[in-house]
Amino acid sequence: QDLDVDWDDLWDQFEERRYLSARRWKGGEDPYRLHAFNQRESERIPSDRAVRDTRNHRCMTLHYRQDLSPTSVIITFHNEARSTLLRTIRSTVMDFLSSFLNRTPVHLVHEIILVDDFSDDPDDCRLLGKLPKVKCLRNGRREGLIRSRIRGADVAQAGVLTFLDSHCEVNKDWLLPLLQRVKEDPTRVVSPIIDIINLDTFAYVAASSDLRGGFDWSLHFKWEQLSTEQKAKRLDPTEPIKTPIIAGGLFVIDKAWFNHLGKYDSAMDIWGGENFGELLFFLCAWLC
Repeated sequence: QDLDVDWDDLWDQFEERRYLSARRWKGGEDPYRLHAFNQRESERIPSDRAVRDTRNHRCMTLHYRQDLSPTSVIITFHNEARSTLLRTIRSTVMDFLSSFLNRTPVHLVHEIILVDDFSDDPDDCRLLGKLPKVKCLRNGRREGLIRSRIRGADVAQAGVLTFLDSHCEVNKDWLLPLLQRVKEDPTRVVSPIIDIINLDTFAYVAASSDLRGGFDWSLHFKWEQLSTEQKAKRLDPTEPIKTPIIAGGLFVIDKAWFNHLGKYDSAMDIWGGENFGELLFFLCAWLC
């Protein structure tokens, strides 16, 4: 039934100008003060901007299973810049809504669940809840990233969960390879290559695909280059890379497996300490 929906009409009904007008950057203010990126430049960029396809050319020849399970996309936020949050949501949905000619199944995004961790303006959640496929839950008090994600996962209707940060933009066919890996083995936790959005210019920059996650003695996440031996064994650049840990902001996991692992540690109270909770979660994923 998704094919019968006029998605352009649904987006036109969203009051984007009204949504973006609140908390806009004002001349004379430091554009980096609120979000540590150039808010002025972000607000100049349209919510539906196109980004360069940064995939290896071999990725474009791959074929994926027709029976991939749909996913619930979970995005948590607190006082996020409205321009970046809207681009995150719109890129996630529009990749599928604009790809009928490429035969990308529109049903793969079952829903987008936003969890507003008690932002200062309740309209953040109320207005975004009017978007197609979007549900917005607002916490009655600050809960932190971890409990907010758990809340989103608990209400998710799809059998696969996709966690995204609130200031990212997805690229072409981003979801298909992630869902395929989980379909092949529901105990996998799968993360994409994470490209870079320049914090000053908002230019979209390709990242190296020869990286894996790691952590230092203080248990902080860091990127590591693959060893020369690992690179030599990796003859096909489209093959996945095994990694002891991933950047926890962006990953796909089977919902039943997420619950089996015990979800996140709900005692994590604040934003910024989630690296430790995610480290424990991913270690559980390895051990189980």
